Amino acid sequence: KFNIFYDLDKIIKKKIISYSKDIPLSEIRILVAYSGGVDSSVLLYIIDKLSKELNFKYDFVYINHRMNPNDKYILMHADKFSDNHNSNFIYKEIIQTPRNNKESFFREFRYNYFNSLRINNTYNFVFTAHHYNDQLETLYMKTLGQYDWTNLLGICEAKDFIRRPLLRITKARIVNYA
Repeated sequence: KFNIFYDLDKIIKKKIISYSKDIPLSEIRILVAYSGGVDSSVLLYIIDKLSKELNFKYDFVYINHRMNPNDKYILMHADKFSDNHNSNFIYKEIIQTPRNNKESFFREFRYNYFNSLRINNTYNFVFTAHHYNDQLETLYMKTLGQYDWTNLLGICEAKDFIRRPLLRITKARIVNYA
């Protein structure tokens, strides 16, 4: 019988093993990008569960863009999760935001910050919770502009230190898991 919960755990487990094929699992350190949404919450939960099974270490980071009215609840939840799961939670608040092109500014800030954390804390990978629906949205948005065909390739599952293990998983499947 198909078990959606086991199946998603199994998929992420296989991804972690394939990403770290040249590194012993006990030496793996993952930083999970946490937004407080259902996608990153499910990813964080699965990573926590698998860290115990596979014996790797992880931390998670929340970057407060000061744009979400639920920021204080997300922060409280992240603190509680960290306490209950004996994991390290990193918090960063963006103090100044530009008036124009905020999305691009926030994306660049996030990835620069992830990279500095990776270097300073020797993380092997940074996991984000981008999923299949994000991929479709990205491809659609790119078709609205004037791009050459290489820009229509979409989001990469693995690029440099970034890994997106949910990229082939639909939002509906993630919500069902949650």
